[in-house]
Amino acid sequence: MLFSLLAETDIAAANGQRLNNNSVSSEFVLSAQDRKISGKVTDSHGEPIIGANIVEKGTTNGVITDVDGVFSLTVSKNALLTISYIGYVSVEISIKDQNAINVVLKEDMKTLDEVIVVGYGTQRKSDITSAVSVVDMDNIGDTPSVDPSRLIMGQAPGVVVKQTSGTPGKEMNITIRGTGSLGADSAPLYVVDGFPIGTSAQQSLNPNDIESISVLKDAASTSIYGARGSNGVVLITTKGAKKGELKLTASASLGIQCIPDNRKVKMMNGVEFAEFKRDSYVDKVRYFEKREPSIDEIPIDFRYPEQTKYSTDWYDEILNKSALIQNYNVTLSEGMGKVRSVVSLGYLKQDGAVIETDFERFSARANIVGEINDYLSMGWNISGSRTNERLIGTDGRDAIMGMALMADPREPIYNEDGTWNAYIGGHDGINGFPNPVMYLNEIENKQHINRVISNGYIEVTFLKDFKFKPSVNI
Repeated sequence: MLFSLLAETDIAAANGQRLNNNSVSSEFVLSAQDRKISGKVTDSHGEPIIGANIVEKGTTNGVITDVDGVFSLTVSKNALLTISYIGYVSVEISIKDQNAINVVLKEDMKTLDEVIVVGYGTQRKSDITSAVSVVDMDNIGDTPSVDPSRLIMGQAPGVVVKQTSGTPGKEMNITIRGTGSLGADSAPLYVVDGFPIGTSAQQSLNPNDIESISVLKDAASTSIYGARGSNGVVLITTKGAKKGELKLTASASLGIQCIPDNRKVKMMNGVEFAEFKRDSYVDKVRYFEKREPSIDEIPIDFRYPEQTKYSTDWYDEILNKSALIQNYNVTLSEGMGKVRSVVSLGYLKQDGAVIETDFERFSARANIVGEINDYLSMGWNISGSRTNERLIGTDGRDAIMGMALMADPREPIYNEDGTWNAYIGGHDGINGFPNPVMYLNEIENKQHINRVISNGYIEVTFLKDFKFKPSVNI
């Protein structure tokens, strides 16, 4: 069982600090015993490896190799160097009295033998010639995720994942290798278990059901999916039962989301706002009429700021100080016989950073695969979900955030009799808005979506390495 405490933070670097060639980290301090070491990194065929990481173990002092595979680094005496590159086995070298080293990295055969889903079938990573990124689900671990788009963040080179909205349950925007169109949408095509579902990962898909994610990034994707794949393709494969395995897994996570104080907008209190309005009025008379206004000319609303009775921070009042996010999942997989099956149930509830907003999802999935004989097999996948959302408008000055930022802080939330103070401002040049807190509590805009996705197939194996697989998707 996983319990996590979440807070909104800035995302700096997805996978750590990038090291510059021939540059020493600011945390590395030179001493009399430090010395400079140089070398070259090549593969087993003698070809230079560009961009290999050379790091002094236990420090952040490091460089990357240049276009010739060459590097130069100042290190401490008897340092231990770690040399690594994606797709190759990392090595550690003790430099001792050496000033120059040559390193040969061997291909990681385990990585190259991995089977990756590409288009209609699968390939070994070593046989792939097109640009494909694979999200390592083991590296992601138990990271709480509301939708599949968050699993890709920082996991695939050339794939930019951005959060464009704070609405609970809202999926992130994914762009593969930059914007692919001047006017049209640049979102990639999502394909789940061979079923193209459009340019949205959909809030109905439970990340806990995902076995693997592959990202097709070049024109090869258009040869399979046509124009729909011109912005790239995200291939999602859901979990299936392993042969000879019977497993019941359950997971639960509970977290709290909030906006840190250093990320909140600093608002004027009642006295400061009255002083601001009075000074603005006086400056207007001075500029246009070239005179000093009398006290009686200043509107009574802000004539005496020090007598301001209320100070309401409308922005802070609409924020949820401890928004809960709950995620529960149960999966049963059975692969003991010729028929293998997986059944999973999931529940997600995410409260929004704004009060009276939330996202709720109930999901269920069943994957069944049967082997009739050595030449014929069949499978059926079905998933259903129900999502419940309470929506609010967030963009523009007339939306809830605009109301809260511009509403008069000298007005109270409630009248003296306990009823809502329904209308804020609207006089003496001050913009008028509905009470933001009342608006969120009294006005309901709910959305309920039921989704069912199902596909079945029959796979016939004949001759050698030939397979015929017709499928039906609904």
